[in-house]
Amino acid sequence: KALGWTAEELLAGPFIEFVHPADRERTVIEVRRLASGIDTVYFENRYRKKDGSWAWLGWTCPAATPENRLLYGVARDISEQKKIQEQLVQLATYDSLTGLANRALFFDEAARAASRCNRTRTGMAVLYVDLDGFKPINDEFGHDAGDAVLREAAQRIASCIRDGDLAARLGGDEFAAILQASVAYPGPVAQRMIEAIGQPIAVHGRTCQLSASIGLAISDVAPPPNGVKQLIKCADMAMYDAKRGGGNRYVVYAAQS
Repeated sequence: KALGWTAEELLAGPFIEFVHPADRERTVIEVRRLASGIDTVYFENRYRKKDGSWAWLGWTCPAATPENRLLYGVARDISEQKKIQEQLVQLATYDSLTGLANRALFFDEAARAASRCNRTRTGMAVLYVDLDGFKPINDEFGHDAGDAVLREAAQRIASCIRDGDLAARLGGDEFAAILQASVAYPGPVAQRMIEAIGQPIAVHGRTCQLSASIGLAISDVAPPPNGVKQLIKCADMAMYDAKRGGGNRYVVYAAQS
């Protein structure tokens, strides 16, 4: 009843065909655990409904006994609970205005990126982005227009990076990005961001113009976990150098001799 199938339709083929492809491997492992005599105290997976959508089911199933090889499982539809959980995660880790990662997620992902770079023996880069000329727009056109400008700027920043990299809003008109690639990659990304942000933005029938100051810090080799914060700080310092130089440019951090 929960899935919309009749009993005959469910029994017409292997049950695994009704399980979401991303959950099949886990489900097969759980069935093997049951076959070895281990109870399923609680297990979640997605089943295909007759209308083509997917329902999250929460399962409890005692293992079969030697004298009775049949399994008796109890499942309930937990789709609504999963939806609420996803919304809570979204609120906790993403910026509600722009949809980009928030500050907390940015720092978490920076640490994970460093760990991945250590495994692959590659470098990483951090871009620190500050919008030039945003405050006058906010003051002249109002906060609603300012919010619309931030959303558009966020989309343009995100469009300049590749899948697997991360763009975040750190707060106010400050953004950042984590790039995992060769050292030849970050510079062109920063320049694309500057050009994208510099294009006119239409808001409430008016045209606004922004530019960006970007600081870029590159680690040729994977930074140690405690070095990630330092890499971000270096990108921030380089951003201020770009701003002091008139903005609308990017500066690569260089250690002072």
